[in-house]
Amino acid sequence: MRLIYLLLTSLFLYFPLSGQQFINVNHEAGIWHKANRYFTGVVVFDFNNDGWDDILLTSGLYTDSTKLYKNNNGVFTDVTVSSGINILNIQDHLTVGGASADLDNDGDRDLIVTNYLCGGSFCNPTIFRNNGNSTFTDITVTSGIHMNIFSKAVAFGDVNGDGYLDIYFSNYDKGTHYTYDSVFNITGYEVDCYPNFFYLNNKNFTFTDKTSDYHLNNSGCTHTSIFTDFDNDNDVDLLVSNDFGNWFNWDNALYRNKFPVADFEDISMPSNMNRELFSMGIACGDYDNDGDFDYYFTNIGKNIFMRNNGNNTFTDVAGMYHVENEWAIQDSSYQTSWGCNFLDADNDGDEDLFVSCGWFNIDFPYTSYPSPNKLYRSENSGAFFTDVSASAGIDNPLSKSGSALIDYNNDGKMDILNIAAFISRPGVTSDSTQTLLYKNVTNNGNHYLKIKIEGVKNNRDGFGSKIAVYTNGKRQLKEVDGGGSSHSSQGTSYNLFGLGTSTMADSVKVYWLGGRVQTLKNVAADQTINIVEDTTLAIVSKVFEISPPAIAVYPNPVRGSKIKIDVPAAIIFQSYAITDINGRMVQQSNLSPSAKNIQIELPLLNEGYYFLTLTDAQREVYNTRFIILK
Repeated sequence: MRLIYLLLTSLFLYFPLSGQQFINVNHEAGIWHKANRYFTGVVVFDFNNDGWDDILLTSGLYTDSTKLYKNNNGVFTDVTVSSGINILNIQDHLTVGGASADLDNDGDRDLIVTNYLCGGSFCNPTIFRNNGNSTFTDITVTSGIHMNIFSKAVAFGDVNGDGYLDIYFSNYDKGTHYTYDSVFNITGYEVDCYPNFFYLNNKNFTFTDKTSDYHLNNSGCTHTSIFTDFDNDNDVDLLVSNDFGNWFNWDNALYRNKFPVADFEDISMPSNMNRELFSMGIACGDYDNDGDFDYYFTNIGKNIFMRNNGNNTFTDVAGMYHVENEWAIQDSSYQTSWGCNFLDADNDGDEDLFVSCGWFNIDFPYTSYPSPNKLYRSENSGAFFTDVSASAGIDNPLSKSGSALIDYNNDGKMDILNIAAFISRPGVTSDSTQTLLYKNVTNNGNHYLKIKIEGVKNNRDGFGSKIAVYTNGKRQLKEVDGGGSSHSSQGTSYNLFGLGTSTMADSVKVYWLGGRVQTLKNVAADQTINIVEDTTLAIVSKVFEISPPAIAVYPNPVRGSKIKIDVPAAIIFQSYAITDINGRMVQQSNLSPSAKNIQIELPLLNEGYYFLTLTDAQREVYNTRFIILK
């Protein structure tokens, strides 16, 4: 009981009341857009290579609302017609998602838009080639991609290491109906789902269906999927988020890439990723700064937060961190969460969590409104999360769907684009439900580093590669967004790292897909840098640095005044530091280089939650945690 009291007390001490962190500037920035109902996504990409991210907004059930906006130094101009994207509206496409990638490595970003219907019938995703002059050409017919189904999202990843991006399509249902009992009570659903498809890039702007060859068959009414390297072996794996899992046992799925063998292995069950949800979206981030990626899934009702255990298994920690967002009305009606994103909202070096919410008018399970967004602030490398939605100004109650990260004004603070999802109800009109642009107005003086990478041997966009930034013994790790993230969306390809009060990053490392590690030293803060792949670097077989061996502290919890640490072979620790839950340094010292069984005396530490950081001779950092009980 005393420990709980100490933790709660420290939370209140750490979070003083502060001003609003985000404000909606959609109209001020030139964005006038509305989408009808749910299922909608947004694409952030720089289609004209001017260093300012542009945006594509989908329409939902409106036939004329697909919009392409060009960013003019922080103010957007509608270029839907002049760019050629307006063909989607002319042909009555009901667009729902998309993603952008340089599919032919020619230096500009091409575009794929997924459709619900085209002129009243199921149709193909639309494939646009970037002409390099701010216009696009529809090449769907000649692309080799022919599905004619309800396609929701698209993800890009180079699965075979040939330097060209391949494509995975997340596809949805042919029709959904309630089932009833003899007195017409709703008992469940009757759903028929389309299969997903995987297409290999032929390097000439055509693609070949290889779904069965790579064992990526999945027919679970998929909302979204992402390519991600969950096991740090320098190839992209695939994570699939399925709807109706609670009803039809359509689990979420994790497929491990067996590269260089041209195949994937379904490890959903042994990894514990086979969760049955009404799964809507995925966020990927290293919330605890331990060097591997964790994943947050949205749902109708309780969301889940899958922590990477570093051994090809995952544990749901949503309840532990109080980020489930389960109820619209407590113990009465469920909340509906759609998009989700990890971001460092205050540039303190910790991954915060944004969740986009929108009422979904169904009666089984029962949901209701309002649908306020959530912002959970992380502290101390994910030691705890706090709901700051209201004070941050992020809790708009109207219906929203997909979301994406964008630093739209290039000020080094991450903003959030949140697409509207109009659903009629008393007092709510389509005009009042508009796509939101949340401008980050945090003014805490923290520094940042914004990084974009460019592949040479790798795919031009660097999708699948990872970036690590080291500052004052702290490591942050991010993965370039290859599409499908959040809900049917894609965020910026600029990775923004918060540096806190530091004015320099000690080092920046790019872990290129395939095994090259490229390092920059002493990088000044508050700038955007572009890192081009150095193909002269040696290829390593596995990135051991990203996932250092686990450091075991025992006993844990600690009931005495001493902890012991077993040092892994071939590692020489030079120093340690202990911080408390408020981030205060409470103990630090150098270590004997010959020590293999470290003992640390803790005579002055009170009961509570602590963080241990060990630094080795190469300045690599190892983190773990322990609890003192007295």
